[in-house]
Amino acid sequence: MSELLPDSPSWYNLSSGITHSYFWMLRDAVASAGGEPLAMTPNLMEVAAAAQCAISASGLIIARCAAYNRHDPEAHLQRTRQRRASLDPHMRRLAAAQRVRRSAPF
Repeated sequence: MSELLPDSPSWYNLSSGITHSYFWMLRDAVASAGGEPLAMTPNLMEVAAAAQCAISASGLIIARCAAYNRHDPEAHLQRTRQRRASLDPHMRRLAAAQRVRRSAPF
């Protein structure tokens, strides 16, 4: 991944662990104690952005492997696009909520 995504290999590793729901990655992402409201670190927008990066990287790998093996990757790339699209509404909602918080008078 360092060669294919030289600007974001750490984001890929972080988001890949979360995307695949590795217990240790999810456990380390939770910043709140038991009984408190869920708080994640990095924040949810950063996690979503990292997941978008991992999904894009997976699509890149699928496309390259398919081209190398002379296969049509379209069915798999369609799923990649669907995964990215499923995060978009949540990211827009988070961004809107952040704008509201920033513009709220103190």
